[in-house]
Amino acid sequence: MGCLASPNTSRQKRLLEGVYAMGFNRPSKIQEKALPMMLADPPQNLIAQSQSGTGKTAAFVLAMLSRVRTEEEYPQVKLKKLYSAVILFI
Repeated sequence: MGCLASPNTSRQKRLLEGVYAMGFNRPSKIQEKALPMMLADPPQNLIAQSQSGTGKTAAFVLAMLSRVRTEEEYPQVKLKKLYSAVILFI
């Protein structure tokens, strides 16, 4: 999965294993373009447009989940590095 194919963290590795376990082996075109930007550190803002069913929401969720620290049991908000994305559905 593009940027997830060489995971930087154990969190990203576990996400990638989950994606493969669900039967997804290859990212869609929108995911190939969006994931590297959304997984960058610091994350980059993104506006993306693609047809329904192409994996926009999955890319957004994977990027969000890759930043969650499961060992911390409280809401996680970084005010200095806000992450935003706009997902357009056609």
